[in-house]
Amino acid sequence: MKRTLLILAVAILACAPFAAAQTGGTISLSGTIGPYFSMTTSSGANNPSATVSWTAPADIQPTTGGTLTTNDTTNPLYVYLRSNYKYKVTAAVSATFSDPGNNDLGNYIQLSDIGFGVRSTATTGDGTDVANSTVSIINTFDYHSGWPSITDGLTPFDGSANHGNLANAGTGGAQIFSGQRISKRGNISAANNALKVQLGVAVLPQFFTPGAFSTTITLSIGTQ
Repeated sequence: MKRTLLILAVAILACAPFAAAQTGGTISLSGTIGPYFSMTTSSGANNPSATVSWTAPADIQPTTGGTLTTNDTTNPLYVYLRSNYKYKVTAAVSATFSDPGNNDLGNYIQLSDIGFGVRSTATTGDGTDVANSTVSIINTFDYHSGWPSITDGLTPFDGSANHGNLANAGTGGAQIFSGQRISKRGNISAANNALKVQLGVAVLPQFFTPGAFSTTITLSIGTQ
């Protein structure tokens, strides 16, 4: 009886490794994806923020009629936006205006004399990788329908709806538009996943006091 039991024990021990053998395993991956935003000044470049530059004609000479000096044709300004989350775009202005001391009771050109806003929006490429292209523009900065008409030879950018100026953005910054998630997939090099926004600046040549001025508009994109 003891011999028989010994044989059975050996048999069980011999089979144990084969019963416990595994032929596969698992690998666990985990991580987090946060809200990501991209604003570039060209379709495929990665610039975390975009600075808008515009050089007005050296001499803003007053004429008859109501012709605005704009960047629309000579130096159009575009920014390319990508996001996987709802976003807002803000603009902050820093300005340098010279004071030659010869104003003779006249007026220097000011931020409020320079119109600023969104001229158009469109998806890039065929837009197949854009989730949402709808943009909510703050009324003050909405120039989709064009620049205001000039009737009296004076600055038309009074800060009301569709008449926004750089002073409305200010040095502290102001939101100019917002939207929902833009990009379905792809990265900053993808051709069809961005929102292309054209920004405009304009000034009506007038009898401003002689002197130089320069202005920088810094754009930022982030979560709403």
